[in-house]
Amino acid sequence: MTDLSEETIAGIRSWLDDLAARKPNFRRRKEQDRAILAIARTLEPSDEDAVRTIAIEGPTGVGKSIAYVVAGLVAAKRHDKTLVISTATVALQQQLAADLAAIGALASSPVRTVVLKGRGRYLCDRNLAQLSGEDPDQLGLDLGGDTAGGHWPFRPTTEEQEAVQELRAARGRKAFDGDLDSWAQPLPKRVRPLLTTTSKGCAGPSCPYAANCALLRSRRSVRDADVVVVNHALLLADQRETGGGALLPPLEDSILVVDEAHHLPDVAVEASAAGMVLGGHAKRIRGAIDVSRKAAQMRAKIYGPSTLDRLADAERDLASSLDRLAGVLTPQLDAMAQSVPGRRYGRTFGHPTQLRLRASLIEPLRGELEVGAAQAKWLVDQVGREKEKLTKEPPPGVTSGMVARMTHDLGESSDWLQSVYDTLVLLGTDDSEAESPTARWVSRDAKGNVEVHASPVDASGWLAHAVWRKAFGAVATSATLRAMGDFRHFAERSGLRRLSGTAFAALPSPFDLTGAAVLRVPALVAEPSDEDAFLAEVLIELESGVDPAEGTLILCASRALMEALVERVPSSWRDRLRVQGSTAIGPLLEDHRAAIAAGTGSILIGLATLAEGVDLPGRQCSHVVIVKLPFMSPSDPVSETRAEWIEGHGRSAFAELLLPEAHRRLVQACGRLIRTESDTGRITILDRRLVTKPYGRRMLDTLPPYRRDIGAFRSASAA
Repeated sequence: MTDLSEETIAGIRSWLDDLAARKPNFRRRKEQDRAILAIARTLEPSDEDAVRTIAIEGPTGVGKSIAYVVAGLVAAKRHDKTLVISTATVALQQQLAADLAAIGALASSPVRTVVLKGRGRYLCDRNLAQLSGEDPDQLGLDLGGDTAGGHWPFRPTTEEQEAVQELRAARGRKAFDGDLDSWAQPLPKRVRPLLTTTSKGCAGPSCPYAANCALLRSRRSVRDADVVVVNHALLLADQRETGGGALLPPLEDSILVVDEAHHLPDVAVEASAAGMVLGGHAKRIRGAIDVSRKAAQMRAKIYGPSTLDRLADAERDLASSLDRLAGVLTPQLDAMAQSVPGRRYGRTFGHPTQLRLRASLIEPLRGELEVGAAQAKWLVDQVGREKEKLTKEPPPGVTSGMVARMTHDLGESSDWLQSVYDTLVLLGTDDSEAESPTARWVSRDAKGNVEVHASPVDASGWLAHAVWRKAFGAVATSATLRAMGDFRHFAERSGLRRLSGTAFAALPSPFDLTGAAVLRVPALVAEPSDEDAFLAEVLIELESGVDPAEGTLILCASRALMEALVERVPSSWRDRLRVQGSTAIGPLLEDHRAAIAAGTGSILIGLATLAEGVDLPGRQCSHVVIVKLPFMSPSDPVSETRAEWIEGHGRSAFAELLLPEAHRRLVQACGRLIRTESDTGRITILDRRLVTKPYGRRMLDTLPPYRRDIGAFRSASAA
């Protein structure tokens, strides 16, 4: 540690001494020590131009959380920064927060940790009061519909009304803090969106319920926090919507740790996407203009002729643009409905419900899309100005409840207009002038609603600019950052390739994987592309190779394959089979664990959700079966557009996109088996391509060092 300052060395030693003395069963591992030192060295420099960024892969058992918390807190104290930790999901946030509370309790000085989530996770007391009929000014939201004792946009059921009243009573008794994730009772599907608000619909400090607002309370607590735990979506939303610093501490003043960092590129692409329903837009545009005028009248202002003319122009041009767009796209879906239904594994599926749009179809509309986008943006700004004036300086005689109601209405209109603007801008993007193309597609749901979508296929440039270069120091970590043995795929997609001087480190597993597990590839004859023959062989192998008395996890590459297997598995499995989708993941896993504890055996079968982030130690999982190599579907519009773009530049989409991602997913799936030092078991992969294809042999060679049991393969044609 000679390249570290005395302050950093002392801080690390103090933490490790506290953990050794106070944490039950804590045992230092050399892999964890290596991680702490690698992170500490990266974050050590104080000079302004230093690159303090590292990507570090740490398999299960390394103790990544302790490593980045210890090194991160020491660096944050040294540089007077806040430690911000981002992870993939809200569930992982909660888990990490519990871990941090346990770790912080062992420290010599307290560690103040705050968990921060998006607005949709917090109760809006204003909306709750209006739904329950307890609006302080007896002025509910002008949502129409049947009020049923409150102000609802539809006629609520008894169950929905009771759910609202239970929440209202709990808030009144101060028995509920407003974090909807902590509410024990399941909320009806239609109710939850009504209980939250958006940034544009929030009245902020002028709201009559601001004093007890759960969201504002969590935001205020950030100021005094040593550690702020967020999720990737919130991290990126703060940067995209406000440029950073509005919801979270500014990244320039933060040590940023991105855990489960392999998810960040996809979350960034999703955060950059936009979509809107085609239909009903004339009413929505008129509603936005009307609410803007009402807000002005509340301030005793009346629009003059020039403003009224500008509003009329915006209404006409935007409606015309959306009418034209709907007129071009809807027939495309109608034609698709005449296509032949698909068949997979002997089962017939319905007609496709979405269609990718070629840039050539949109090109003739570009001028109209630009005009529509400009008018949508003007209306967004107009509605926003009215909200700002109303909330910053409420007019005399106007109560806070009246302001809150109007703010809600302004926010709803602004949110819709913003989605229209974002969608039109992306649809009209000239791909020939962009660094990467835009995916465009249209879909129709079961109710017949048509929605148009657009998304960039790559967010690496934005991540480099808005996240990595902004942060004072950054750590990207996961159990699976590498693909095919190196970091190139992650570095490219995450934007880290654009930062000269980024450090990369891969730690070995602390477990004896060679002694603990065997990886078996039986000599199946059928190629997965021959679906009927492949399915028949898989069923034979499952019946002979799976012990129903054990804890088994069977992972499928598609829902069609999973459903085909479930229909045909041995009848003796029925009582022990637990299928993803039959119930929520949490109860499904609890049923599985209970069955194993009772000694009856259990077979879990599922998709990618069960291949990552699921912890089944010991006898809970003695056998992992991977039915087919987990190549992602090339048919989703974003992946398809990206693949075409890569191929158009003379490169291989399979080598650059499909293969690295499949390898990462395969490593994740295999990693479900060995979760602790004492675990043992076997992994079976029922895909002959892992042995018979050159790319498969490369995948096999770069998997963790489990013992190999490879069947004697013949060519499919010789069988």
